[in-house]
Amino acid sequence: MAEILIAPMTAGYAADILSWRYPAPYDYYNVVDGDPGYYLDPANGMFAVLSGGELIGFRSFGLDGRVPGGAYDDSALDTGGGLRPALTGRGLGRSVIAAGLEFGGQRFAPEAFRVTVASFNTRALRVVTSLGFQPVSSFAAATDGRRFEILIRHRGSDLPLAAEQFGGVVVQDRRLLLVGEAEFGDSAGGGQRVIHRVVAAEHDAVDAHPAQHPR
Repeated sequence: MAEILIAPMTAGYAADILSWRYPAPYDYYNVVDGDPGYYLDPANGMFAVLSGGELIGFRSFGLDGRVPGGAYDDSALDTGGGLRPALTGRGLGRSVIAAGLEFGGQRFAPEAFRVTVASFNTRALRVVTSLGFQPVSSFAAATDGRRFEILIRHRGSDLPLAAEQFGGVVVQDRRLLLVGEAEFGDSAGGGQRVIHRVVAAEHDAVDAHPAQHPR
């Protein structure tokens, strides 16, 4: 697998994401009549995930990861995302989520990460649990009554990486990694920064689409 790139969201990437259609029961995540501008608004914390120059998914940081009806506070940073439908179930979700956690930890430095996962999505629940998330509550969504699980991963939890690592997660825009005076990662040339890439350890996991996204 090529390096995983965390890149700024673009109008083209947003339009591509809005066209994605998942098979049942994951069709719950299909975004119908979505607004590309939502993905481009910096307030919604959306980033593209690329591999081999192709869009394979996206990650979000902030309010997008919350589902109406859940009990949330500011003690953790909510994160969510999605994986291109054709790539789900191939064991890529863990790598993408782990890359997002690494990026989000360096970009935002939260005390904890929080994910909200539909209760039926056992693949996603298995993967986020393998990455150190612990369940804290469950609830029925205010919109349609569907059950969701809230899980939290605190800072200092050891990220259970796969047995082998190759290459690196590359962040296309170096400015995305600036936290105060510090700049993280090793130079990869061409103005890119390398963090790391996690190779998926569970071949039967996962779509990386833990939360409900705007319709």
